[in-house]
Amino acid sequence: MKIERIEEMRLTGADEAQINTLLLSAFDDSFADRSFHQQRHHVRLVVREGDAVIGHMAICYRAIRLGSRLVTVAGLAEVAASPQHRGKGIAGAMLTAAIAEVAQTRAAFFILFGDRPIYAGRGFVAMPNSLTYTAISGAQTKTVAAGTGSDLMVMPMGAEPWDASAEVDLLGLKF
Repeated sequence: MKIERIEEMRLTGADEAQINTLLLSAFDDSFADRSFHQQRHHVRLVVREGDAVIGHMAICYRAIRLGSRLVTVAGLAEVAASPQHRGKGIAGAMLTAAIAEVAQTRAAFFILFGDRPIYAGRGFVAMPNSLTYTAISGAQTKTVAAGTGSDLMVMPMGAEPWDASAEVDLLGLKF
């Protein structure tokens, strides 16, 4: 299975349309005509069958506050496999590639918001941190929100430990 890496700024119109179709088939949430949920990403990983995109993951790279410290993280977003191709290892292969991609950056942590067993199986751990983030809906800023990270999962990318008791300020939206 070939996993293609596409920088966000290099997405073609055809890729955007195919990713949008895939995301609409994989999620109940509306992506309208976008290839992203609320905000663009930095890198996309895609799997194709012929010319059709049948698997997708997005990776974001940014700073967040973990307590009083500013730390660099990568965030995983919009993991999707075509319903007709699920169960064939596409998501697992893309997740392995995403972890390898992030390992080559200066990100101290790889984080995501989800609770699928595939994430725990690759080393992500659920964390109970309190979160502050920008609530966005329909690609429009709504409010600054706060709450617990009931679906926050974290993978340290080095020796630095995650502080599960620290307040987390995402300095923007959830991934």
